[in-house]
Amino acid sequence: AVRCILLFGLCFQMLLAIIHFEPDCTQNYSFFNNEQLFPWEVNSTNFQNTSEDLSLMPLNPRIFVEHNNYPFSSKTYDISLENIKVLFRWNAPSSRQMIESYRVSCSFSNQFGENQYCRSPILENCTLHYETNDVPANSTVHLKVSACVSSGCGPPTPQLDAPILFENPVPELLISTRDGILEMDFDMGLTHTLTPALPASPLMDFIFLENYLVYGLGTHLTILSFDSMAIQWEFQLNGTITGLAVDWVGRFIYWAETTRPSEETTCSSAVNRLDLSSLKMEMVLRRNTTITSLLVEPLQGMLLWLEREEDRNRSSVFSSSLTGADVTKFFASHYNKDACSCVNDTLYMDFLAIDYLAREPALLFVDAVSLELVSSDMKACKCEYILRLGQSFQPSSVTSDHKHIYWYQPNEEKIYSVRKFSDNILDAVSLPLKPVTAIKSGSLHLQPFPDVHCLIPSNYVYTDIKLLKRSSHSIKLEMPQASVPPDCIQTSVPSLEYTLYYGLLEHYADIEYNLCTDVNNCNKITVFEPTVELTELEPSHVYVFVVQIDNHYRRYLKAEPFFPPHVTFQTASEAPPTVKQVNVTLLTPYSILIQWSPVHHNASLWYSVFCKSLSSASNFTKEKVVSSNSNLSLEIRKLTPNTQYQISIKVYAEDSISNSESKPTLVQTYPEPSNITLLKKAAYAFILKWEHDFLYRSSVLQHFINQSWTNITAAPWTNNSSSENITNDNRRTNWNASIQTNIYYVTNLRPKTKYTFRLILIYNHSNIVHYWPHKYPFNLFETLGDRPTTPMAPTVAIHRVVWEAPNDNGDPITLYWLEVKSPRTNWTKCAAGPEPFWKISSEYLQNTHRFRVKAYNSYGWSEYSDPSIQFDLSYQEPITYFMAPFGVLSGMVIIFASICTLCVLKCKKPTGGSKSKSKVQDYELDHLRCETLVEARNPMYMSSTDYVPTGNIVIEPNVYV
Repeated sequence: AVRCILLFGLCFQMLLAIIHFEPDCTQNYSFFNNEQLFPWEVNSTNFQNTSEDLSLMPLNPRIFVEHNNYPFSSKTYDISLENIKVLFRWNAPSSRQMIESYRVSCSFSNQFGENQYCRSPILENCTLHYETNDVPANSTVHLKVSACVSSGCGPPTPQLDAPILFENPVPELLISTRDGILEMDFDMGLTHTLTPALPASPLMDFIFLENYLVYGLGTHLTILSFDSMAIQWEFQLNGTITGLAVDWVGRFIYWAETTRPSEETTCSSAVNRLDLSSLKMEMVLRRNTTITSLLVEPLQGMLLWLEREEDRNRSSVFSSSLTGADVTKFFASHYNKDACSCVNDTLYMDFLAIDYLAREPALLFVDAVSLELVSSDMKACKCEYILRLGQSFQPSSVTSDHKHIYWYQPNEEKIYSVRKFSDNILDAVSLPLKPVTAIKSGSLHLQPFPDVHCLIPSNYVYTDIKLLKRSSHSIKLEMPQASVPPDCIQTSVPSLEYTLYYGLLEHYADIEYNLCTDVNNCNKITVFEPTVELTELEPSHVYVFVVQIDNHYRRYLKAEPFFPPHVTFQTASEAPPTVKQVNVTLLTPYSILIQWSPVHHNASLWYSVFCKSLSSASNFTKEKVVSSNSNLSLEIRKLTPNTQYQISIKVYAEDSISNSESKPTLVQTYPEPSNITLLKKAAYAFILKWEHDFLYRSSVLQHFINQSWTNITAAPWTNNSSSENITNDNRRTNWNASIQTNIYYVTNLRPKTKYTFRLILIYNHSNIVHYWPHKYPFNLFETLGDRPTTPMAPTVAIHRVVWEAPNDNGDPITLYWLEVKSPRTNWTKCAAGPEPFWKISSEYLQNTHRFRVKAYNSYGWSEYSDPSIQFDLSYQEPITYFMAPFGVLSGMVIIFASICTLCVLKCKKPTGGSKSKSKVQDYELDHLRCETLVEARNPMYMSSTDYVPTGNIVIEPNVYV
């Protein structure tokens, strides 16, 4: 009896446990192929034990197909991911019975109609989905599900067929709200918070291949990882982010950064980008308006944005290349306006979107006038209306996926979804949500990629590594420049990553040994720039360079590394030693001689001599290259006198880029010589003075006469020398030991004549003759005038005494004095007058006479001329009697010609010059006073001695300017 009672109690407890059993819905259990029930077995078991209750049939069955290897479908690359994922979802049945499990029936058929079965699991009652990747690519999957209770399984759902080649992923959205960024499964209506609460709703985008979420808020740009929900990078910006977009192919992040207007500047926006490969930030373009929406289309290399035109209160769509070039209005660029349906000028709401799931990428925008959603091709030509919603359509953000259009309605705070090209708003599904800034369809299939050969560096064509610059311890190289395949020119590609391996190329026993045969033994450096400079190298050594060209997709697809052919370059030798000794010798005021000590070096050398003026009034700078084989000296000419110069010498080696420079040497050129001054002058002589210092080895004074220069020797002059030929006013009183004075007595000159003087100078350290002045105007002095020169002996012709007019020596002759002498008389006056002839009077025609004459000007009488020969005036030649009858006629002709000449001269207008009147006076001999002539002993008339320079003298050619 006791045993019966115990057994009854145990059974009662088991019954209570069965009645109160609650399954754990937190775990999912799958039943594999060894436990599966085939369709016909499922049907026979279910309907034998239970009645057909349609309330047990699961509701809303649906299939989603995702290609997990998207976007890289090439079989060449193993991406270590399953190719296909099939997700089967349903809702719980309407029956109130307790559902114990769900049974899934799975099969697939190939292209030939052959059926095969896949895993058909039994799932827990709280599991409303089934996921499998056991389906071939070229097949159609068949799925149905039934709900099971304690009494058996209900009827299955109608069989759903889904071709695997046609992708139909789960609709997912990224939503930016005030509480953070949310991830929504739009099919299930479930949300998941990705970021913590933020001060405001951020702008956001994503790169799904790398699980990066990018959002911008105010002046902060943040990049978040989906995997760890940790911040990867964060940047502080200068302006406010008003637009954000990602280039998921080239791995760039673009954002529009707007600065607020001030009193001095207007509102402007700059589009910047961040390279995720190198983390380098750069500005792409700048606009003087506000950018409100930003998009990137990487497959065609386009950047699109909306600009708000403040003066017109409207927005315009602009486009450019990804580098900011070729900015133009998007809807003003189509080629044939007649064949295009897009409107050039319309009103746009402040957002744009790109639909990648049409036949070609399309730009989505909302026409603010008609309140219609419009799709345009990327050539801005073909436009079509895809959603007509009327006045109730007031979206603030729009996005799309394969089949649906999504938008956020701010006045209702709801997200709507409608099938593409549907005219019935009743097809929309709405989900209440908090205030939203932006929505984006979030799935990997919404970010397409170009063909894989556009992304792998080994498919590009490269230039060779180039040597840009080298020194003794560094080498600067240009990395190989890539040319992408022709069909990839417009496609955005990621930045190339160069890993440069380098090492010494050694020689042992005439055998070349390359340390970089194995790159693991080499030094390496990784750069993203097109140039790289290596430092801390050994001088005069040969290095081997091997570069590996890589990028993100080569590593992602596990392709083989790409190495162009290696190259070798040699570093330069070390800089040569510095010139220790530099000597500068002054030659003339316009030239110097630079000499320096030689430098010893293994390589061939050359010198570069620099001469720079330190005067603010002169910017003279000269560089002259001198080879080491020549004389280590250089003469520099055409300098400025009395000016300070800085001299330095650089030494270069033949195989060295660097150089050494000597210490600067300062030197000041000679001043120009002082001018020649006139102490005293006379009719036939000058006394000249020239003061100078002791810079000259010799000096010679010259004067120019008869088209040639004549040397003049300086008179001796010392402190104790006499100065009796110089007046007291010119006597030297103060002696300066550094100054020497040369006195020149210049004689044998011509009265009232201008003479030009110059000096021939030879400086102490030079053999070059220097002329001073070396160009016009030279020193010009004029002698005084003198009495006339002695006239020539008179002659007699036809009853007239004539003589040649003497030189007046600078003053006009005003009177001639003619004397006559017969054999029995002395010299007596016979005539006086201003003309050089005298008509013989009758009283002298009967005798034999001799004549002499002297001339007079303001300086006095000249000497008497030599007496003429004796003339017998009573004798005449026979021709004289023959010509006598014509004498009267000749006189009349002469008188008539003279009258005509006077008339012509009176008719001429005066030239404005003053006429000098001849001082003609009829002086009687006894009234003339005798003028004392200049005595011959006067030192002004001393003769000069010519000076001829001796020694090795180089005569420079005269230069006249």
